[in-house]
Order: sequence, then structure tokens, then C-alpha cells
Amino acid sequence: MRKLFIITLCLFFFSFSAVAKTVVDRIIAKVGPEVITLSDLAQERKEQKAYLLQTYGYTKGGQEFAKINKDMLGNLILKKILKSETNLLNISASGNKIDQEYKQRIIQKQTNEKAFAESLSRKGLSVLAYKEILKQEIEKRLFIQRKIVPLISISEYDLQQEYKNNIKKYQTYNKLRFIEVFLTPDKFDSKEELSKMAKQIQKLLKNRRPASAFIKKYSSGAFAQKGGNSGMVEGNTLRPEVQGILNSLKPGETSHIIPIQNSVLIFKLLSKADPSPLPYNKAVAQVRMDYAEKLLAEELRKHLLAVKDKTYVEILK
Repeated sequence: MRKLFIITLCLFFFSFSAVAKTVVDRIIAKVGPEVITLSDLAQERKEQKAYLLQTYGYTKGGQEFAKINKDMLGNLILKKILKSETNLLNISASGNKIDQEYKQRIIQKQTNEKAFAESLSRKGLSVLAYKEILKQEIEKRLFIQRKIVPLISISEYDLQQEYKNNIKKYQTYNKLRFIEVFLTPDKFDSKEELSKMAKQIQKLLKNRRPASAFIKKYSSGAFAQKGGNSGMVEGNTLRPEVQGILNSLKPGETSHIIPIQNSVLIFKLLSKADPSPLPYNKAVAQVRMDYAEKLLAEELRKHLLAVKDKTYVEILK
């Protein structure tokens, strides 16, 4: 009797586990011959969140994730349709191209492969999964280049309207206060030492820790003897590229390490005031980039929605 009870109990738990698994993997949508399950959706949500946080940081990454999370299932359906479209055009990212992209992301983060992988792991994403997302991103870019770019045209009128509608985005500041670090090879025995010092100073600035002693000793910038502190300066007295970098930063933000031949520059914006619109002729290059990016995204979505209308898609409740 005891054995019969144990066997019955085991069968109950086995059946319960099977039911639970069935519920977790319940099919929630069909896209052509493919299906999307609850676990697929949960995995997509987890991976996209980790990817965006890794790419943009916690503030902007969180904002970007909130946008796509509003309709994660709809986005996943379009993603599968895009994959089908890239397959039709025989678009495929090679392993070499994916590795190049991966290394470029590490360089952009100004870190090394081990630290980058550890950062991914803390966000719940493996290197393999991250590279798969990069593969999808590369193939998406190739598809846009081949299929979407030929469909669009950008006129001067379009750019002027974009500028007028987003004029606050294209503004400069007439008064700026910042920290400048300019490291040149003559003050170091090797490139490695220069790079190491640049990373150390940048880390101190990012973490709001004193760096003036290092700046006074190693920087060759105009404000080196003041610990890199510019004081309040007129924006129009700065080189346009420097003004552009500072305008792109928020007060308290530190720039990337910017290579200039064999030297590097680092900026930290302390404050900015007296905003005014950047003249159209100076903003037009950025306006063109922003408008093209927005237009391509819109046209890609239109294309995928049109393909979706011709594809068997069923969302199950």
C-alpha cells in the first residue's frame, strides 16, 4: 500500500510538472510555418533588455527597452518576418564580420574582452547570445542597405522641416565650463603608458574623484595648470569640433577617450548656459544623419508590415 501511494504521488508530480511546462511553452502566435511560445517571448524580453543596457547604459538603455517592451510580441513577429526576408535575399553575416563587430563594441566601451564578457554576464546575457544579436543587427543593416535605401529620397525641404521641428535638439551653448585633458606621447615612455593614464584619468572624472594632480602633471592642454578646469568660456571661442563634443554632453558627463593621431583628448562638462539654436548650415550634417536614420526605420517597419499582411500570422489568446 505504501509503495502504491509513493508511485501515485510521483506520477502526480510528474504530471503536474508536464502541465506546468506546457503552460510555460504555450504557443501564443504563429508566423507562417513558425511558432512563438511564452518562453520565446520571455527569452526575447530578457535578451533585448540586457543588450540595450549593455549598449546604451542603464538610463538610456532602460528608456529604449521601455519603448519596445510595450509591444514585445509585435516586435518579435516583425523580427521573424525580417529574418524570412533576409533569407530570401541570401543575406547572412559571416563569423568574421560578427567577431569584428564584437571587438568594435569592446573598443567603444573602452574596456577589454574579459571585462566586457563579465558585464554581459551580470546582465544575464552570454557572449554567444550577444553575438547572435549582433548577427541579427548586421543582417538588418545589410537588408536596409539593399532593400530600403533605394526606396527613399531626402530633399533639402525635408531637412529644413526636420531642423525646424526639432530646433531644440540642434542648439549650441554660448557659455561652457569644462575639464580638458590632452595627453601627448612626449610625456610618456610608451603608448601603453599613455593609454593607461588616459583610462585612469577618465575613470576618476567619471566617478567624480579628484584628477587635477594627474592632469597638471601629464596634460598638455591649455588649462592643464588649473587641473584642466576651463572656467566659464565663450562657446564661439572654441574649435567647432570641441564645441560639438561639449554640446553633446550633459553637465557632469565625461566623454570617451578621443584619439587624435598619437595623442588623446578627454572632456568632462561641468556646466553650460545661454543656449541658442545652431545655424542650419552648421547643423545640416547632423540633421541629415538623424532624419535618414528615422526615415529608414519608418520605411523598414512599413515594408515588414506590408509583408506581414501577406503572411499567415495568428495571435493566440
